[in-house]
Amino acid sequence: MRFKFILILIPVLSLLNCNSSDNESDNNQKVFRFDVDGVTHDYSEDIADATLYNGGTELSVSAYPIESVIKEDLTLKIGEVTSSKIVTEGVYSIGNSTGFINENIVFRDGTSNLPFELYAPEVAYACDVLSDLTVGEINLTKLDIENKLISGTFSGSLFQLEANGDISTIKISNGVFTNLPLGTYEKEVDTDIVNAKLNNINYVSNNVIGLRTQSDGDKIKLTASDHNFGRIIMVMPAEVSAGNSYALGNDNVSGVFFFNYLTRKTTENSGNSVISITNHDPDLNFIEGNFYIENASITLINGEFSAFYTDNYN
Repeated sequence: MRFKFILILIPVLSLLNCNSSDNESDNNQKVFRFDVDGVTHDYSEDIADATLYNGGTELSVSAYPIESVIKEDLTLKIGEVTSSKIVTEGVYSIGNSTGFINENIVFRDGTSNLPFELYAPEVAYACDVLSDLTVGEINLTKLDIENKLISGTFSGSLFQLEANGDISTIKISNGVFTNLPLGTYEKEVDTDIVNAKLNNINYVSNNVIGLRTQSDGDKIKLTASDHNFGRIIMVMPAEVSAGNSYALGNDNVSGVFFFNYLTRKTTENSGNSVISITNHDPDLNFIEGNFYIENASITLINGEFSAFYTDNYN
């Protein structure tokens, strides 16, 4: 009788072990899926991973189908390497907030292979991070540094500039990513800065290009990008000196301009700007100071800049 009991027990234990193994496999399964206007895009069997940059200050989650490597992709961005804030588990809202212009959801639908930073017409859909409304959300539910896995959900309303100047919109819903592999990487951080409070949100540059040019008078031009939504361009006379302030008319020759990548609205270049110089060393090609824009369609205050520039007289 004991012998029969053992024979019956062995298959039962085997079945339990098998079910346990299957459940563990399901729990560790990689998933990346979302709907675009109700149509499901499933990248679970394709390329989907995440990268944590510079000690955890910035996180990028991206996925694209194998058969369309550079034509279609979706990217989630949280944080910024120029910030001291560490990315943690939690909900990250896009729009309708004070803070940094760091979070975004970007989707390219296969109509263009141009880099996202160019923001030419029809390049990519992305959230309007300057919106007064909450236009997107990324919920980071698991950030497992030890086991190098990440999970979460996302949704949002995205828009794109069309070639004819119109704006098209899409709705991302039911976005989920589960057990994506998490890598780490150290980005080089630009020590030059152009920062400001833009519509009550902190604009922090992560790339600044400084040039002295004589193509339209002798000018110093600083072009700053946050690689997420917009660019601040500063143009001032080359003879500016420390301790002086300069009122500039934003006349497309001199002034401070904010360039919205996605809408490319020229109205955002209106108004007047004031640049105050705290240090200018023409021998070292170094300049720093403060700035703001007034009487414009956007609010830009508390601006500060510190950058080297290159002579480019051609």
